[in-house]
Amino acid sequence: MEAIYPYNIIYAKWRNPESGLKTDIALVGVQASKNPFLLPEVASRPDALANAENVLFDTGSTPDCGDIGRLFTRDGKVETEINGQRIRVDGIFSMGQTLAAYGHAVVGMETYQRLTGLPSGTINLGLIRLARGANAEEAARRLQKVLPEDVEVLTRDELIRREQTYWQNNTPVGFIVMAGMILAMFVGAVIVYQILYTDINDHLKEYATLKAIGLGQGFFIKFIIAESMILLFIGFLPGMLVSALLFAVADASAGLPTQITLSGTLIVFSCPRSCV
Repeated sequence: MEAIYPYNIIYAKWRNPESGLKTDIALVGVQASKNPFLLPEVASRPDALANAENVLFDTGSTPDCGDIGRLFTRDGKVETEINGQRIRVDGIFSMGQTLAAYGHAVVGMETYQRLTGLPSGTINLGLIRLARGANAEEAARRLQKVLPEDVEVLTRDELIRREQTYWQNNTPVGFIVMAGMILAMFVGAVIVYQILYTDINDHLKEYATLKAIGLGQGFFIKFIIAESMILLFIGFLPGMLVSALLFAVADASAGLPTQITLSGTLIVFSCPRSCV
């Protein structure tokens, strides 16, 4: 192990400095001298985190939190409240909203304890940086053997998979997304079927003529499959372009970071082909 980083996170009430509206955000506490964040705007500010009055705020948070980026750029600092206690924005970064939080703020451990009232030494997570070339799974197994039973050791990949499984299987959001995907595939299959059915029905005389001159059943099966593939390609490219546009709109309007990945694109492209 190269380093261990204490990490705390809890929901807190952020006060909009302009409207006074209070919004739930994720408040993150880290040690100023042991900051696990890779974001340059956070990693380069141990001075701000060491001050018990300061906070670094995520400008990608919901607009309900206020236009903190504009206020900070104009005034150099922003005075507001977290959990009813005074706090000063001494830096900004951009991370964006998640399904779990409308916004984020990062503070030092002393500030975290002051704002939450939690006793010193309270730790939610311990982040471990392994030496280069170390096996994460093996290190996790060894640590799990020596730590108490109420402490769970997970690799980064295991934690990501657990979060994904939770949101997919245990929340309404996951159900809605999965139901939407299944419904979209079903509707797409019905549309393709109707197009093929109509086209074949409109050309029955031509097909009868081709069969009469000796073309076998295999020819017609290959022909229909080829036509299905053409429809797939014709519909796939515009569909991906529209999806990319909708993702950009969702990112801009809701602040949720969305993107089209190569693996996701290949899955979307492969599923209809398998059906065909």
